[in-house]
Amino acid sequence: MKERHTDEELYARTLRALKRGRFPGDFSVKMRMCASTSGEKVLDIGCGTGWFAAAVAVQYEAEVLGIDASEYAINEARKRYGDINHLDFQVCDALLIQYEQAFDKISCLDVLEHFSYEDAQSLLKKIHTALREGGSLVLCVPTNDFLHLSPVRRVAASLSIPTFEHKTFFSVRKVQAELRRAGFSIAELSPWFHLEDQLRIMLPHKLYSLPLIGKYLVGSVNIRAVKDGCAPSLFLNCSGEACNSQDTLVQR
Repeated sequence: MKERHTDEELYARTLRALKRGRFPGDFSVKMRMCASTSGEKVLDIGCGTGWFAAAVAVQYEAEVLGIDASEYAINEARKRYGDINHLDFQVCDALLIQYEQAFDKISCLDVLEHFSYEDAQSLLKKIHTALREGGSLVLCVPTNDFLHLSPVRRVAASLSIPTFEHKTFFSVRKVQAELRRAGFSIAELSPWFHLEDQLRIMLPHKLYSLPLIGKYLVGSVNIRAVKDGCAPSLFLNCSGEACNSQDTLVQR
C-alpha cells in the first residue's frame, strides 16, 4: 500500500507542480474548484505548512491568506513560501474567525473531520458569513472510515502504525445536507477513490455504489459549494468528468 504523503513530500510535490503548472491526482480537482481571478481574496482554513495556499496564490495570482492553529505549521509555511507575492499566513483557530463577507473563495481541505459534529456545524456557518455573496467554499472531507474501525486501530497500535484522530465522519449525503443547512448550494461534487490512486487503475464507477464497497473504498469527496447560490448540482467522477446522475455517487 502506498504511504500517506509526508509533510516534506507535499512540499516537494507542490514545488514541482508550481513549476510545471500541472497538478496531479485530486490536487488538480481542488485547484480547479478553487480557480480564481487575479486579485480575488481567498482564505485557506487549516492550511498546514501552506502548500495549497501557495499553489492558489501562484497559479491564479489571488490574494491568499492561510490560517492554522499550529504555530509550528505557520512558521514552516512562512519559511517555505514567504517570498510569494499576495500570500500571507497567520496563526488562528478556525472556530474563532470573525470575518464578514471578506473572501471570494474559502478552502477547507481535510479539516472538518478534526472537529466535533457541533463544532463542524459552527465552522460551516462562520465560513458562510465570511464569504461574499456568490462566493465559493471548496471542501474536502474523508468518507472512508475503514482505518478508524476499532479492530483496525488495535492492530495498527500493536504494529506501532500511526492512525489519524478524526472526530467526525461524513458520508457523501451527510456532508451535502450539512452544507445546505449552513446556507450553501452544491455546485460540484467529486468523489476520490484511494484504491484507484494506489493501484493506478480506473474501476467501474457503479462499483462504488455497492454498499460495502462504497463504504470502505471511497477515500474522500471534494465539493464546491456556493453561498446562497442556485447553481445546478454538477456531479463529477474522480477524473473530473460529469456523471449522468446522482445515483453514480456513493452514499451511505
